[in-house]
Amino acid sequence: MGRHGPGGSCRGRGRSWWRRHGRREYGRPSKQGSDWLRWILCEAAQTAKRSPEFAASYQRLARRRGKKIATTAIARRLLARAYHLLRAVQVQHDRQGSR
Repeated sequence: MGRHGPGGSCRGRGRSWWRRHGRREYGRPSKQGSDWLRWILCEAAQTAKRSPEFAASYQRLARRRGKKIATTAIARRLLARAYHLLRAVQVQHDRQGSR
């Protein structure tokens, strides 16, 4: 489980990595996971990158790395937020159910 829980790597948004000469090297985002979910996340990121909450980070990344990579980064952030929101709702539901 990564920093953002299971959402990134098992949904095809995580970055692949391998060991070389005793250190970790990172590659492109993996293409594993649901094609449909990957498409939906990128579509949501197309809209989210125009919102004030993501616009500054998108512009910064787009200048430095390119528009497609910046859109993928925004999609990963959306997925991480959705995971944390759903996790918080689940914890709250579990607490209310145990009373």
